[in-house]
Amino acid sequence: MPLITNHNIDVRHIIIVDPSIDDYAGLADQIHARELRITLTTTGTDALKLLPSHCDIEWFVCVELPDMTGLELLHMLHATDPEISVQLVTDQFDIDHELKAYQLGAISYRTKPIGPPSENY
Repeated sequence: MPLITNHNIDVRHIIIVDPSIDDYAGLADQIHARELRITLTTTGTDALKLLPSHCDIEWFVCVELPDMTGLELLHMLHATDPEISVQLVTDQFDIDHELKAYQLGAISYRTKPIGPPSENY
């Protein structure tokens, strides 16, 4: 499975919400190959300012944010638009977080660093 997973739309833009941006180096090849636009932000509050979103955006949201949890941000994003494509990303796997992420509508739950797909499962 590719890192950019929303098969229903033609993803043109990636938004990464994470205080540890370096953990996303594995996306570089896909971003370059697909000529994607990328937006980086470190807090949930700043991420919410990026709304309204468009359907061609895929979000990567860290579970551990400085001002809220990634699960809270996921809930807020989906309250605005349930079709927003969100992948939750974490430093350490937690089954309860994973289950909650899927209940809230995440399309994926991944561990860092983000690299080739086989390294994230």
